[in-house]
Amino acid sequence: AAAAAAAAPRSEPADSDRDGVPDSDDDCSNTPRSYAVDSSGCPIPVEEIARVELLVNFDFDRDEVKAEYFNEIEEVADFMAQYPDVVITLEGHTDSRGAEAYNEDLSQRRADAVRAVMIDRFDVGAGRVSARGFGESQPIASNDTAGGR
Repeated sequence: AAAAAAAAPRSEPADSDRDGVPDSDDDCSNTPRSYAVDSSGCPIPVEEIARVELLVNFDFDRDEVKAEYFNEIEEVADFMAQYPDVVITLEGHTDSRGAEAYNEDLSQRRADAVRAVMIDRFDVGAGRVSARGFGESQPIASNDTAGGR
């Protein structure tokens, strides 16, 4: 009588965290299943945009950062120190008094001034913070009242 050899079931390589990468190739074990991973089983960084409001008010027609705002600026710098991959853009705005071109330049100077404080006073890398002036084109408050300006 001929003996029939039973075929051994084919086994898949172990993938303990079920991220699609075999344990033998997985450099990041226990990756949550919902994460996108690279060929090494490590999470693929996701670019995330977050908005943090840092409100620095300036005297009329001035671009000097007042010392009263240093603590708030330092909080942002401390956050950036904790997360070294974070880069930010500072936005400068003005009210609608004055010529549009002048206000655009003033808002840029103001954003640049806050950037300089972050770099010079709080050691944030210059490549991690940019500044952009919007002038009067994107008011952060109503220009109809003195309080909004």
